[in-house]
Amino acid sequence: MNIFTTVSKIFALIFASKLIQKIINPKKNLIMKKFSTLVMCCLAFMVTGIAQPLMGNMPERFNKERFLERDLEKQKPDLPQEKQFLTSEQFSSLKKEALQQVQAPDNKYFPPKLNTRTKQGDWYEPDTITTYLVSGAPNMQFIFTYYENGNCASYLKKMHNGIEWKNDVKNVYVTYDEQNNCTEYLQQVWILEQCVDNYQQNYRYNANNDVEEEIIRDKNGPVQGEWSIANHNTWGYDEQYNILSLLRKSRDNETGILQNSYFFNWKLDEHKNYIKYLEQHWDKGDWVNYSMDTAIYDERDRVLERISKKWVSGKWENCQKGTNTWNEQDLLSEMLEYWKNGDWRKIYGYWYDYYENNCIEILYKVGDEEANEWVNRERVGYGYDANNRIIADTLQNWNFGLNLWENDKNWHLGYDERGNMNKVVEQYWDIVTNEWINNRKQDALFNLKNKETDWLMQHWDLELKQWIDFCKTKTEYNSQYNPKLYLCEFFDLESKQWINEYRKIYDYDEGQNTTLFLQQEWINGTWVDEDQGQFSGIFYNNGESSFGTFHPGSKIVASYINTSTLSISDISTPEKENIIKLYPNPVSSTLNIETGNNDILPEVKIYSIQGALLINTKGNKIDVSSLANGFYIADVNGQTFKMVKQ
Repeated sequence: MNIFTTVSKIFALIFASKLIQKIINPKKNLIMKKFSTLVMCCLAFMVTGIAQPLMGNMPERFNKERFLERDLEKQKPDLPQEKQFLTSEQFSSLKKEALQQVQAPDNKYFPPKLNTRTKQGDWYEPDTITTYLVSGAPNMQFIFTYYENGNCASYLKKMHNGIEWKNDVKNVYVTYDEQNNCTEYLQQVWILEQCVDNYQQNYRYNANNDVEEEIIRDKNGPVQGEWSIANHNTWGYDEQYNILSLLRKSRDNETGILQNSYFFNWKLDEHKNYIKYLEQHWDKGDWVNYSMDTAIYDERDRVLERISKKWVSGKWENCQKGTNTWNEQDLLSEMLEYWKNGDWRKIYGYWYDYYENNCIEILYKVGDEEANEWVNRERVGYGYDANNRIIADTLQNWNFGLNLWENDKNWHLGYDERGNMNKVVEQYWDIVTNEWINNRKQDALFNLKNKETDWLMQHWDLELKQWIDFCKTKTEYNSQYNPKLYLCEFFDLESKQWINEYRKIYDYDEGQNTTLFLQQEWINGTWVDEDQGQFSGIFYNNGESSFGTFHPGSKIVASYINTSTLSISDISTPEKENIIKLYPNPVSSTLNIETGNNDILPEVKIYSIQGALLINTKGNKIDVSSLANGFYIADVNGQTFKMVKQ
């Protein structure tokens, strides 16, 4: 994963959130207004699909969940209130989570591995990426440089002020190890148009490329303007590279001394299952317990019980307990309880039933607060075809007053000859007539690469007793099956015509890297660039890599470098850019400057913090003894640094 790649799924979800918030033009007809929330949910998932076909077939995108919005305005007054329930996808996820619940520690304390080379053969990285406002004016620009082996050397972010580009932030990846893990990283920012070092990070890795040490330096310690260690993190592993500990130290900004901060410890059993997690905080010169998790496994290394505790008033106090039961192959139940007044109190639980290894029913119960007993809440039943694919599921709710199960909704699913889910029919239970009533239907078509080309949603008209068109999308692909056009339309009941809503346009270079992304909406009979004001991005390396950013615009333009064919002559590196060193800093009389190029004297300008030019000269040794004590900005060959005179 390259250093500026955002995880595709996260990108898709964030990007989709923009569409969920989008409000339909108030000139649309009444039905479209009533279904606006539903439509935006549909569009969100469809946008996810237009981004993700680059990663291959994503048939799960054509899924009923995108239509089950809880706040949909109903035109059927007898429809019971919808409640959350466990779908088959969620069930599979829960099984996976139960198996892995405490088998791996939280990795939130790990820095990213800054490794840009993950593939052999042709491998592309961005050269320049530019975003544009709706007006067509440029907004942001990212300029990248690379080492000869393809690792990122730096990237510079610029902002356009309406007249010209202005530097904003520069990230420099100074050194890498033999495994292409970044070992030294520097961030610089522009303040009053002067480049100032912001912070520096150093990493050390083990033979498994796991981070063993992280050192973070900044210039905000007791001596302002001088590098000092702000945080120091060290990780411990066993011989199989399972994490055992993490020690975090932080700087005292008054004394500048590193002090213990947090300590995390993990314990494994003989099967390498994590059976204990302990978190401690440093307080008044000693480690103090904070929280602890313990886990018990069966003979097949499956989680049976997990208990979380907090350290309160000098002793451990129970917080929550999770309990799982299993048969030979599958999870039978999982229950969550919390500790109150010396007893475990029930919160919620799931119970699973199977037939020939397929889950045929999921029962959801909640805890009765007074009786501390399990009470029925919802259940979902599943039907399968000969290929073990779900073709029907039914949701029922528990009627507490009548003490019985009542139908709520069901779904009938269909598949094409290649296994793509191409049909979903949703029905609801009419409590007056006691029968299933059609509600919504989706149909989809896929190409030979199993990528969706057409999608149609219809809703059931109760009076006409027929399906009525509502929304459709169409995706066109290039010869390499990357999407080039995505169009969304709505059906206008008054004119009986399909009306454009919005579209996305993609273009690619010969390496199938996105060179253009444009989103437009249909307003008053013409396409207009849409002000997203949200997270959007581009994909490259056939979708294996991505770059995303927040920007208030509708267009992104990008160019790329084939890093597998780089040569020294066409690479910009930190060495070529002359990473400059100034010392000592703070300085009292003579400021020494090293540029890495002894043949050319550096041009040096020193400014006051207000921007007044005080020294303008050339040389490697600059006399600053005449300056008053305080903060200054030193400009060396166009690079700027914070300097302290004392």
